Amino acid sequence: MRTVYFDVDGTLVLWDKDRYPGLPSVFVTDVHGDSIELKIHTKHLYILKSAATRGDCVIVWSAAGAEWARAVGRALEIDDFVIHYLQKPDSYFDDEEPKFWLNQTPRWFPPS
Repeated sequence: MRTVYFDVDGTLVLWDKDRYPGLPSVFVTDVHGDSIELKIHTKHLYILKSAATRGDCVIVWSAAGAEWARAVGRALEIDDFVIHYLQKPDSYFDDEEPKFWLNQTPRWFPPS
């Protein structure tokens, strides 16, 4: 089992509705009760669900905080696939560089 982290903004959902007209939309309710229309990055959502289905531990995080990550997860209906929602870390401390403990090269997928 692997642990896989997914960011929210720009990874699972996209803010620029005009740039991605062909993608489906989702309405997310923020902590103030406002409903925000965002585009769903369907490819990344598929990867998230596939990872969880394989038995990987899926964690979703956001620089905007755990509550925002959870709100987006709720709107995307992925709670059953996600083990935890977190605030995106600002830094980390470890005795080894990531290249020694990551099983593979970190993956970065641009929103295109």
